Amino acid sequence: MKLILASHNGAKLREIRAILAGAAVVSSSSEVYPGYASPEETSTSLAGNSLLKAKALWNQSGPERAAYGILADDSGLEVAALGGEPGVRSARYAGEQSTDAENMAHLLQQLPQRQLDVPAEGISARMHCVLTYIRPQPHQSSSPSYVQFSGCVDGWISDQPYVKAISQAELGHIQLKGYVVLEHSSQHYFGYDPIFIPHLSPSLLGRLADGLCMPAGAAVDPAQLRSMLRGKTYGQWPPGWKNLTSHRCQAIHKLKAMLPAGEGGPVAGQGC
Repeated sequence: MKLILASHNGAKLREIRAILAGAAVVSSSSEVYPGYASPEETSTSLAGNSLLKAKALWNQSGPERAAYGILADDSGLEVAALGGEPGVRSARYAGEQSTDAENMAHLLQQLPQRQLDVPAEGISARMHCVLTYIRPQPHQSSSPSYVQFSGCVDGWISDQPYVKAISQAELGHIQLKGYVVLEHSSQHYFGYDPIFIPHLSPSLLGRLADGLCMPAGAAVDPAQLRSMLRGKTYGQWPPGWKNLTSHRCQAIHKLKAMLPAGEGGPVAGQGC
């Protein structure tokens, strides 16, 4: 299956390629359409902006529509103490051309001081992703047929960014199934990962354990993972681990039900 991602965000492309590895080949919109122009994100919802991106690429595409599916993602961090902000403004919270570091600093400045005086668990938040998928269809189609999927991870905001990797001593022999060990670097996290501490729910730990193994394929104990990851931001997690549990991972796994083997009809994406 071939997909075109309506995005100029290289970090997002890397994550989606990693999650869809073996199920789809993902190209960026700029690779297929060098002149692709991202639309202005005017919607007040992630679902609305995700659809705007997908339709913009669909409208700029040509005969490739019959060979490629179109994928668009809009994601955001929603902080309870800020009334759900930054939400749809997550990528530009500190300004239109702001960096990840500037956005994180601005967010921490917006939090009431009393929130910063309590443990990180007192500042609840969630990572939220909405994907829009447009199936391959004839070039002459007048309007796109699409479906949307969402995924969420609940958690908390750390009072400062943390990206120092979990030590090899803590990690022991745990590794990703079917992958070589990756080096911890800034390329495996982005956005608000350095200040977001995911809630280690049983379902999250179960998904994580399913994607990891010990030597000779032995199972990983979720309790061990809980002890290792408690209080750690996504920026501190070992490379690849976030992609087993993230909001984007959850939405993409719902999308997978519609790729080749499951192309028989619409699959309703479950909400948060």
